[in-house]
Amino acid sequence: MATVHILDIESAINWWRDRSPSPDGITVLDLDGRVIFFSPKALELLRLPAPLLGLPAHDFVAEVDREQAKKMFYDALTGTIPESEILTMKRADGTQFIAEMGGAL
Repeated sequence: MATVHILDIESAINWWRDRSPSPDGITVLDLDGRVIFFSPKALELLRLPAPLLGLPAHDFVAEVDREQAKKMFYDALTGTIPESEILTMKRADGTQFIAEMGGAL
């Protein structure tokens, strides 16, 4: 999985759009943890008919792993690059799947 360290959100979104379709499901979050970009693969994995921008990213994490996802986000915000974790994600239809999650600021 590629890791990119970009501080400018618009540049990050454009970087992923230029590489579309990425084999990875990519989301870009704002500093409040709300989704501001879904890659086409992320939409497919989450079974979203359209981007639901502005929702908290943890809404897409199953309850069992939600606190771990929040910790990963907090760690990234405070300068600690979280190691990739295996988390249970929640699709729009309520079904779940396992995904490797990582992050960078």
